[in-house]
Amino acid sequence: MRLGLTLFVILAGFPAGLVALAGSPLPSRTPTSADLESWFADPTAPQFLPGLLAALAWLFWALAAAVSIRLAAARCARRLSRFVQLLPGPLQGLAATILGAAAVTAAYSPASAATTDVPLPPRLDPDEVFDRAATSGDAHAIKFADAAIEAWHAGPDPTLLLAAVHATNLIGPA
Repeated sequence: MRLGLTLFVILAGFPAGLVALAGSPLPSRTPTSADLESWFADPTAPQFLPGLLAALAWLFWALAAAVSIRLAAARCARRLSRFVQLLPGPLQGLAATILGAAAVTAAYSPASAATTDVPLPPRLDPDEVFDRAATSGDAHAIKFADAAIEAWHAGPDPTLLLAAVHATNLIGPA
């Protein structure tokens, strides 16, 4: 309860007070080159001091919010680890398996694209592409070739036929 109240005060109360006292952290207008030149000449001039203090207050809030969120996340992780220790052995194993599978799936990226050693003809004919797929005997290769040929008839793009031949070569014979 204390953690939630503290987070609410830091993440919502402090910004509300800052908006009421100092205004929004975003400028109301884009500074002109004359404004920037005068600010670079003397950033602590009286006309710039309120804006500078407001910017520092917003920066302090961002730092406090980041630290508070980090501490809350660490505390939640400790509580979760205590909860996981209370699970029976099989459920711990299941939880570890699910987390491991999620981590591997999220981190997976193929090292390189698959290549084929079969040379592709310079000019492909839709009938020849379908014959290659039918010769492989694999239902997926035939369906892919059929869909590629249908798309090729809608707009003759040679990469469609090349993709069908490449997929047939990758799938191999049934």
